[in-house]
Amino acid sequence: MEKTLADLFSEAKLTKAELLENAELMGYANRPGLRSLKKSDLCNELARRILENPKVMLYGLLKYEMTILSMLAKGRRGKKILITDSELYSALVMLSLVDIEFGDGNHFIRITDDLRKAIRPIIDEVKEDKAYIARSVLEQFCLGAMNIYGVIAEHDLIKVANHCIGMKEIDETLFSLIAHSSLILKLNANLNPDEDEYYFKSPFLDIDQVDEVRQGQQPVRLKKFSPEEYFRAGNWTDFKLPNPYSEQLQSLFKKKCGLGDLDVDKIMFITWLLMQSQRLINPIEIITTYFGSITPDLDSKDFDDLLTAFTNYWNHLPQWRFKGRCASDISRPINPTRPPKVVIGPNMRKMGYTQEDVDEMMAEAFSRSFGGDDAVGQAPIFSHPGVRRNDPCPCGSGKKFKNCCGRN
Repeated sequence: MEKTLADLFSEAKLTKAELLENAELMGYANRPGLRSLKKSDLCNELARRILENPKVMLYGLLKYEMTILSMLAKGRRGKKILITDSELYSALVMLSLVDIEFGDGNHFIRITDDLRKAIRPIIDEVKEDKAYIARSVLEQFCLGAMNIYGVIAEHDLIKVANHCIGMKEIDETLFSLIAHSSLILKLNANLNPDEDEYYFKSPFLDIDQVDEVRQGQQPVRLKKFSPEEYFRAGNWTDFKLPNPYSEQLQSLFKKKCGLGDLDVDKIMFITWLLMQSQRLINPIEIITTYFGSITPDLDSKDFDDLLTAFTNYWNHLPQWRFKGRCASDISRPINPTRPPKVVIGPNMRKMGYTQEDVDEMMAEAFSRSFGGDDAVGQAPIFSHPGVRRNDPCPCGSGKKFKNCCGRN
């Protein structure tokens, strides 16, 4: 028997409270009667309201979500689409509007036939609506800011939107956006209802980790990016974070490892998430532990080139804990492996110091300066010594290292 939209809501294993929240996010909780229903009846009633008036739900979707839904609605019955790991965090999935099929590392989504019939005649009308188009652009800027900063206060989100759109009065526009976007509403990160300020989180940040990220953020201002960089960071169909080494690393993965676009995008996405996890992990561990299966046949020169590019990419990834700053913005390379040796002199001996005292003081100073357990406000920046004078410069200029960044 073919699944219906009500079946998807039932199979999602959501609590009644979560179903009611989704109904409110999609704009279908304004009529009374939902809260008094049993969970099974609630699934049926929510599906009925969506199928009777799907425009309300469609206007709450992002442009890229609308594009995916349009492809499914206009396709044949049962059509499915391959999606990336990052697209699992879309409103289509989180609101249980699509059926997901997992297998062999790939994810496919499809819509039920009753939803396809309901939205097919009207989806183009919504996509071409001028107000919807204008709002979708603002949504993408906001999502880009959430992805770059992890957690962002509402007043900072307004500043970013003002910077991107260039409007002096943007508060009402943003409030309108929040009131109509299902995904933006879902990303409200306020765990404490008594807080005066609203916070919004990246869709890739688990709600249980919001407080940890907020408390771990350094007391610095948000790093500013260009409107284009915010826009690309909020585009799920071509998810790109500000990083000068992205294209170089992508090119090496394709040429040296024979990977396709989807595989490369997955690697870049996983790397970014591992960076935000704040684990004690470095680029060499990631290459050997997480991606070792794609590099076993590389010779030492190719592996060295790949590791150099990957290290540069890692050091320039925006970090949530530093409000968009990367390791190269706030740290110096960790090159020393042990504290310098200071031999105690006669004057220090007269003051009562021993060689052991001096060694201990130098070890403590070394730990504070170069990212030990007590270091505050720094992120480790990793260096890879594999670039030789006649090698291509890691910056991607095409020149030899000695004639480019290695001149000094």
